[in-house]
Amino acid sequence: MAYKNRYFKNFPARNNGYSFAEIGAQVEYTDSTTFTLFVTESVAGEIGVFNAATGGVMAGLAPASTTLPIFFAINGGLDKDGKITIRKSDPFTVATSVIVKSLYVAPVKGVTVLAITGAPAPVAGDVLGIKVLDLTVAGNPLSSFDFNVKVKTGETLDQAMARLVLQINDTAGIYLGQRDPVVTAAYTAGTDTLTITNVDYGSVVKVLPQGALATYTITTTITKTVLGHGFPEEVKLWEETRNIGNGVTTNYPSVQGTNALSFGIPDSFVVDTGQYTHYTIRRIKDDTAKIHLKIQHWDDVMEVIVPSNGTANPDAELAMILGV
Repeated sequence: MAYKNRYFKNFPARNNGYSFAEIGAQVEYTDSTTFTLFVTESVAGEIGVFNAATGGVMAGLAPASTTLPIFFAINGGLDKDGKITIRKSDPFTVATSVIVKSLYVAPVKGVTVLAITGAPAPVAGDVLGIKVLDLTVAGNPLSSFDFNVKVKTGETLDQAMARLVLQINDTAGIYLGQRDPVVTAAYTAGTDTLTITNVDYGSVVKVLPQGALATYTITTTITKTVLGHGFPEEVKLWEETRNIGNGVTTNYPSVQGTNALSFGIPDSFVVDTGQYTHYTIRRIKDDTAKIHLKIQHWDDVMEVIVPSNGTANPDAELAMILGV
């Protein structure tokens, strides 16, 4: 699966032998009756499955014969040079493939709530603080963050905690200005609770009270991180992978005074409200080796990602055709 945090991001389709990795837009499954018509009629992001022998469309009303060679086709929209692209997979059969349908799983950002019991009046000069340990990647030398404030004369707990929250959220300040923040904070005066929320999906942190705050009676409630699957941020990584495979170089640094975006990048099919289904097709691909009378066998994977929500999507047709 695709994954990123503040340290790295992976490009799965380029690293795991994917011969076809495409993302469909929120449009209906194709109504073109043949692949030839699909080439001229389809709109950007439209997807279809076709009979490899006749070019006829698989209508999505019944499962494909498990021994029938079929292929995916997608209208990739305008490429970086402004030309419409039609991309198609190699033919495959259901019988000789392992097909997995992975449903959308909503991601959840981890949340730590520190509820202070008794709300004691702080003493001027007391230090109220927290340490945030970023446990996402082991061995990182910058894995901890320390935030603290010194209580001023006459200052209430609510006022001091409000200043602590400002420090945690001050991404342009002296402390965080040169570091990527891992959490945001909020304080509720009525319930004397400090809420720490992870910035990134998939990150894991631990929050420890420090200074005088560590001497207070505190109840800690943790909402665990759920990595999720098929959500927009994850699908955008697959889309970036696809673009790199198709010659888009906007991921490289600018050189000789040029801007990387000047070289062009296709429009994204991913919408922020989208929920996506992954279809993974794994098979053994055969071809003739360079050595005389030898056949090579390759582990080949295809990935088709389509929206499953919204008013228009091809999810039901693909599931029917592939029998999953």
